[in-house]
This record gives sequence, C-alpha cells and structure tokens, in this order.
Amino acid sequence: MSDSADKAIESIRGLRKEDFFRRELPTDAIAAVESLTEAFADSDPAGRQELMQRLERPFIWVFGRYAYYTAAESVRKNDAPLLRRGLVALAIENGGQDWRDSFPLLALMRNSARRLHVNIAELFNGVAEIASPPLQGMIASSSDCNSEQRSIESYHYKESGAGQSL
Repeated sequence: MSDSADKAIESIRGLRKEDFFRRELPTDAIAAVESLTEAFADSDPAGRQELMQRLERPFIWVFGRYAYYTAAESVRKNDAPLLRRGLVALAIENGGQDWRDSFPLLALMRNSARRLHVNIAELFNGVAEIASPPLQGMIASSSDCNSEQRSIESYHYKESGAGQSL
C-alpha cells in the first residue's frame, strides 16, 4: 500500500456521517476518496483486496456520498472521468452500509452517463470488472439502458436546473 493511500485513509477516518447529513463532503475528503479510487483502479486484485480490508465500516459511507457527488458534478463539469471515479468509489464501498442503497446511486450515475453521451455498457462493465460481489453484478446489470426500474424517477429523483446541471 502506498503512502498516499495511507494518508488518504487517515484523513477520512475522522469524518462522521452526522456532520455531513445535509452538507457536501469537504474538499480534503473528496481529494482523499479520489486518491483511493485511483489506487484501487490501478491495483491488481490482491492490492484491491488489501485496500478494502483496510477500510473500516464506520467511514465507508464516504464512498457512497462521493458517488452521489460525482453523479451531479460530472454533468455540471462535463467530466466523464469524474463519473468513472464515482463508480469506482461505489465499488470500493461495496454495499458497506446496505447494498440496497447502491441502486439509486447507480441509477443517478447511469443517467449522468447518458447525459454525457458516454457508452454506458462500456463504462459500467469496465468498473464491474474490478468490483467485488455484491456490487460487481449490480454495476454490470445497471448498464441495461432499457429498464424503467433503473430510471432516476423510479427512485423519486428528477432532473432540475438549467443546462448541464442535474
């Protein structure tokens, strides 16, 4: 494990979910998650497993919150790699709190990929390759563009704002 991954883990360890219930993640937490998503994506299966073992359940929620953040910000910034990092963060989170919480996030990310004109199947299947069960199958199956059950409306979300915003 690299020093940057160690530092990133330490920086998010002190975050408390209650502190961010209605606020965005702080920029240092976003940077830490981005560092960890990069380390995870660049690692071999043993390195990914080692990283996931080091992540403790009390702060795993940060990765789901980051995934939510990237679904909107990737569209606002027209930044498809940001959306991919969000999917990787969701793969790291791996249903850590409750795997069912991943479904609406995957719907938001799929909607964002559609808005960014990204090949949804390629994006989701590529991240599914480095994910672990149960998220591996969930990410791969979320690439199905024809399912109404996977729409943002089915999770009571709707697009708002002007231009590229969600």
